[in-house]
Amino acid sequence: RAVFYNLLRPGLVKRWAMENNKGLSSDAFTRWGLSDPNRVTHCRVVMNATQLLYDVVIPEFVMVFCECALWKCYTNMRNKVEGNAKMQDPNEFIQGGILNDLAQEFLVVTHAHGINYRHLGRARMVMVEKIKKEKDREGLLELVMSIIVARSMKNMIKKEFRDVIRSKGYRVRESEQPYKEIIVKHLNSLFNFTVAGGLFWRSYQSEEGPQQQLGMKNFINERFRYALKQEEEEINYDIRDSCNVRMVYVYLISLLGATLKSLSASSLWRTYNQNEAHPIQRVVFFRTDVAAIAEKVRAGGLSDFMIGGKALGEYVEMTKKMQ
Repeated sequence: RAVFYNLLRPGLVKRWAMENNKGLSSDAFTRWGLSDPNRVTHCRVVMNATQLLYDVVIPEFVMVFCECALWKCYTNMRNKVEGNAKMQDPNEFIQGGILNDLAQEFLVVTHAHGINYRHLGRARMVMVEKIKKEKDREGLLELVMSIIVARSMKNMIKKEFRDVIRSKGYRVRESEQPYKEIIVKHLNSLFNFTVAGGLFWRSYQSEEGPQQQLGMKNFINERFRYALKQEEEEINYDIRDSCNVRMVYVYLISLLGATLKSLSASSLWRTYNQNEAHPIQRVVFFRTDVAAIAEKVRAGGLSDFMIGGKALGEYVEMTKKMQ
C-alpha cells in the first residue's frame, strides 16, 4: 500500500512539529491505528501537514531555487550558448558537467525543503502560476521536465533490468550485454526524432494491438501528477520539446551509474544542436558504446538480498560463538 512508501520527508515533519508544537502519528492511515481512539484526529493532522506542503512549502521552494547560485550560473551560460548559434566547442556547459550538477543541486534543495520527488509535477504547476519573468519561468519548467523525464526513463530501464533477472535468470556478475542493450534502446529512443520514433514521446500509447506500449506521457501522469501543461497534453506535442535533451541524457547516465565511451559522448555534443528543435543528424548509440554499468544498478534488489543474507549468516555465526 502507498501509505508505506509515499511518506513525508523528515524536513517537513520537523517543520510541522516546530510550527504546531506537536508531531505526526506514524500509524495514521494504517490498520495499526484502527484501535486508537484518536485515529480520526491523527489522520486529519497528517492531511493538514500535507496541505502545508502543497500551499506553503512548495511555493517557498520554487522562489528559493530561483535565487540559487548554480541556477543563475546555468542561466547565464545557457544565454551565452543560445546567443551564438554557431557555437560548436564543447565547453563545460555543452559537455554536461553543469547540467548534472544542476540536477543534483535541485535534488538537494528539494529534499532540504521536505519535498519528495513525486511532487515535482505540483512544483512545476506552481512555477507556471508564481514566476512572472517568462525567461526564468520557461527555464525552470524545462529543468523540472528534464529531471522528470530522466527519472521516468530510469524507472523504465530498471524495470526491464528486473525483468531480465526474473525471465532469463542472469546472475549479478554475469554478462552485462542484456543490460547494455536495454540502455542503448532507451538512449536511441531519446534521440530518435523521426516521425515513428517520436510516437512514444507524443502519445499516451505508442502502439496498438498485442504490442501495445505506454507512451512517456502516461508515465509522467502516473508518477508526477500535474506536471504537464495543457498544450503538452495534446496528442501531437512531443514532450522532448519541453526538455533540455542534453540534461536528460547526462542525468540519466548518472542515475544509472553507467559509463559511456568518450568518443560516443563527444559525438553527441557535435551532432546535437541545442538551438534547434531536432538534431543536425540522428544520434545512434550501440551496445559497445556502454563501457560499464554499476552492479548496484543492474541488480539492486538481488544485490541487497545477497548483502542481507551475508549479514544474517555472520550474525548467526556470531551468536553461536557467544553461546
